[in-house]
This record gives sequence, C-alpha cells and structure tokens, in this order.
Amino acid sequence: MRVPFYGRASVAGRLAFGTLTNVPSGIDLHLHTRASDGQWTPQGLVSHAIAHGIHTIAITDHDVTTSVKSAQLCGRDAGVRVISGVEVTAQWRQTPVHLLLYGDAVLDESIQRLLSLARGSIDQWARACLETLPDQPARDELLTSSHTLTVADVVRFVRSSRVAGDHRQSARHIASLRPNNPPGLGLSETARAALDVGAVPVLAHPMRTDPLTRTFTVVELNALLDDVPAVQGIEVAHPHHDRAAQQALASVAVRRAILTTVGSDSHGPARSRRPIAWPTELAREFLARVR
Repeated sequence: MRVPFYGRASVAGRLAFGTLTNVPSGIDLHLHTRASDGQWTPQGLVSHAIAHGIHTIAITDHDVTTSVKSAQLCGRDAGVRVISGVEVTAQWRQTPVHLLLYGDAVLDESIQRLLSLARGSIDQWARACLETLPDQPARDELLTSSHTLTVADVVRFVRSSRVAGDHRQSARHIASLRPNNPPGLGLSETARAALDVGAVPVLAHPMRTDPLTRTFTVVELNALLDDVPAVQGIEVAHPHHDRAAQQALASVAVRRAILTTVGSDSHGPARSRRPIAWPTELAREFLARVR
C-alpha cells in the first residue's frame, strides 16, 4: 500500500517530501469508535493495528472519551500503545473547527465538564435541524429520544430519508439548513483549559474540505494560531490533505516550532478510510510530550 505523507523536519528545519511504501511499523493518532460516530470497537481497532504494523494509536471520539480505557486495556494486553484523546467540537470567530486533545488529562473532571457542555449544545443544534426536515416517524423518534443527539444522528437521518445521498451531500444539506453550525465550545477557552490540566491541544485537519468544518488557508491558519496560542500543534497528514496541503501545513509547523500529528480519521472497517501506519518520526516530538 502506498501511503502519502508530508515529510519530516531535519535539525536545520528543512523538509523532505515524498511517498512512503511498506511501512514496517507506525502510528495513527486520529481514530473513532462506536462511542461517537465510528463503527470500530476498541478491540477491533487494536486488532487491526496489530495486523497492519501500527504500534501507537489514539482514540479521538467526538466529544466523548468512553472508549479510551477499554482500548487501553486491549492495547496493554496486545503491546499496542493507546493514547487518550478526544475530538472537541469548537468555534473560532463563529466558525466550526475540531480540536484534538491528547493525553490522560482528557479524563480530568474539568475536561469532562467541558465535553458535557459541548454535547449539550450540539444536541440543541441537532434537534433544531431535525425540526426543519420532513415530518416522519424516524424523525419524531429522534426528537423524542432521551439520548443526546449528535451531528452524526442528523447526517444518518438525512441519508436514510433520501433528502441527500452520500455523507458529503448530507453534510452540505445540513450546512444549508444551519449555516453557522454545528455549534461548539470556544476554541481559545477549550485549548487553554486543556493545556492547564496537561492535555495537548492540536488543531484537526486544518485543510480538509468539509461543509461542517472550516478549510483554512495558510493566512487564516496563522491568524488562528496567533489568536489561540494554547493550540500546541496541527494535524498535518490526513487523507483529505493533498500533497500541497501537507507541504503547506508542515512548513507552518516548522516556522512556528509547533507539534505535528498524523491521522487517518478512520471511522470503521467498512468505511473508505482505514487506519494508516504513518511513520513514527512524523510525530516524534508529539509522542515524547504526550502522556
């Protein structure tokens, strides 16, 4: 399998770019389980990692950490390092962004309170979204359900009701209904709170094209990093970052001397994005810092 990657920074800060083949061991720092909108079980992820030469993974479900401990138990038995993580739905200048938090500090009570607030605001947004869609039993069942609704619930409903086709079309349709959403916590406050308890805040997929999150230019990204200095790194390698995006993000990271991470953003074994064995050196400083 050919795995695209953005290259590495040498001591002199130079970047090399290319294509990596037959990675013997690697890392994947952005993975989702059934705890949020993924289809992986913790055991399934660990087993897949072993089979595909991935020695370090991070569980980063949306706004929840309930799969972290079970994945760590599975990983401990199998010799796979499982980093605690979460992908927080946040807002910067009224724009939706995703912030990855890493380290055992994400299980801290103060972070859990923030995540609860994030889930509550998204639940309100999801219910407002559903109320604009055609009345039918499945919609009413969601609206009257007692569990906290998520962006994924709305996307699945839109797809199943044939209002739109695939995931991207569904996301575009939802964005047209609620253009300033999904809501989230303030990016600056969330990153600062995470840093204060020892977690590592990293901006997720800054150049991913998606109707429900921001696609940043280099100028915009630098403005965000100036505005929110508590963000300690950026996710440079991602399947939706093409070669040019990876190069641009790597250059930003080197210039600003911030951390870099890599991730597949895999949501399940049946999805198009499977976990990727990214080379360890592409996030070596990050791995040395996170606990």
